[in-house]
Amino acid sequence: MAAKRRRENARIYQSMAVDINSHCERTESLKKLRDLEVEIRRLQASRAQLDSKIEARRDPFRVMVEAAQQHNVLYNEDTEVSMDREVSMDREVSMDREVSMDREVSTDRDVVSVANSIREVVSVAIAMVDDISDNEMDMDFGV
Repeated sequence: MAAKRRRENARIYQSMAVDINSHCERTESLKKLRDLEVEIRRLQASRAQLDSKIEARRDPFRVMVEAAQQHNVLYNEDTEVSMDREVSMDREVSMDREVSMDREVSTDRDVVSVANSIREVVSVAIAMVDDISDNEMDMDFGV
């Protein structure tokens, strides 16, 4: 019975020794902890810097998006007015009037081109805002 108990204790002792030897020394563990703390501080500083950049760019970006949306609204209003004006015009106009209308139509085409560009900018801006918001949610450095 005593021999059986000694063998059992020796086996337990051996398994504990293997487990203990598999771990690194205390000094190495402390060094790894210090390195990890330095890395955490570096990541926190990086995150703070990125947050400040995002905040610095967020307001001007929102202003730009709002301005683009306002331009879009103004364009839509101008288009409605010009369409109403074209429908209500008298068919009998002088040659000068026709020339000025051609200029107006060409100007309207330019306005349409600008408005389409603004729409593209607005859609890209909205996508960027959504992307920034998604990235803010994803940024978690375990702090």
